[in-house]
Amino acid sequence: MKRSVEAKAAAPARPRWSVDGSLRTPAILIVDDFPPMLKILRAQLAEIGLTDVDVAGGTRQALAALQHRDYDLLILDHYLGDSTGQEILASLAAGPRDGETPSIIITGEPERAARDIGSMLDWLRKPFNAAQLLNRIESTCPHWRMAD
Repeated sequence: MKRSVEAKAAAPARPRWSVDGSLRTPAILIVDDFPPMLKILRAQLAEIGLTDVDVAGGTRQALAALQHRDYDLLILDHYLGDSTGQEILASLAAGPRDGETPSIIITGEPERAARDIGSMLDWLRKPFNAAQLLNRIESTCPHWRMAD
């Protein structure tokens, strides 16, 4: 008896990224106190080939992660249970990296966040899709390019 072998569909190729001219996957830290949002963001980033992603569920976890690793991009919820994304960025600005890491603030309350954040940071309104996230990343990190 012959066994039929079904051809497995090849997984779609993930885009590759060039950061400052070197081909690599940028390291990203997502900070949000709502676990489903962490999962959604991680999936959306994977859709666009950004798979080197760490997550933090709050300020303490974020600050601990930032002590152990340098990130190419921070994506932070504006209103965390124990602080705000902006407060995390302010604490980084006082540290050795001097606030140089590109950052995107996500928020469900853009009018309130605009008052708090002003025009100094990039922000993205919830809900959003992978294309909108990609657009914001390209705006925030102009030295990143999808490689062919």
